[in-house]
Amino acid sequence: MADIADLVAFDLGRAAHGGIGRRDAIRRGHRRRRRGVRGRVGGAGRRCRVRACDAGARIDKDKAMNLAKFIAQMPATVVDIVAGSADHETLEKAVIAAGLAETLSGPGPFTVFGPTDKAFAALPAGALDDALKPENVEMLRKILGCHVVSSKAMAADVIALAEKGGGTAEVTTIGNCRLRLSVVDGKVKIDDVVTVTAADLAAGNGVVHVIDGVLMPAN
Repeated sequence: MADIADLVAFDLGRAAHGGIGRRDAIRRGHRRRRRGVRGRVGGAGRRCRVRACDAGARIDKDKAMNLAKFIAQMPATVVDIVAGSADHETLEKAVIAAGLAETLSGPGPFTVFGPTDKAFAALPAGALDDALKPENVEMLRKILGCHVVSSKAMAADVIALAEKGGGTAEVTTIGNCRLRLSVVDGKVKIDDVVTVTAADLAAGNGVVHVIDGVLMPAN
C-alpha cells in the first residue's frame, strides 16, 4: 500500500509543481547540479535541484495514503460488484449467460440497477428459467438492457435530476427502455413500483444501485 501511496503522492506532486513531479525534479536537478545550479528546498522538506520547485507546495502523505486505500479497495468494474455480492448471484448468472460480462467490464461509464435474487425469484413461475435458455439469449439481453444506463449517475445525481424535472425524470437505458425515476420519502423509485434499496456501490467504470424488482421491456 505504501508503494501506491508514493505513486499517488508523486502524481499530486506533479500537479503541485505545474506538471513536474519529484522524480522529474530530481532528474532535472541532477543535470542542473552538474552545471553548478542549486535549487530551493522542495515541498516535502527535501532539497530540490530545480527552480520550479515551490517551498509552499507540500504533499499531505496521510491524504495520499487515504486516497490510495480508496483506489485499492474500489472494485474495478460494475461486474466485480455484482460478482462479489451474495444477493446478486442470479444477476451474475444472467449477465454471463447473456454475454454481457465483457461489455460491462469495459471503460463505461455505466449505471447498473441490480435486481436482487429475491427480485428475480418474485417473477412469474418459469419466467427466469425461460430467459436463461440459450435459445432465448436475445430476450435475456433485452431484459438486462433495461437495467443499464450508459453514464455514471450517483444517487444524488438522480435525485437532482428528478427535482429538476418537477419530481420525476426519464432516462433511456442501453436496451432502449425508458425508466421514469422519482423520489419518494428520500428513496429513488423506478416506474413507481421498483425501489432502490442500496445506492452508490461505486466501481472504477460506474456505479451499481440495488433494486427490489426486475425491470421488464415494454414489449
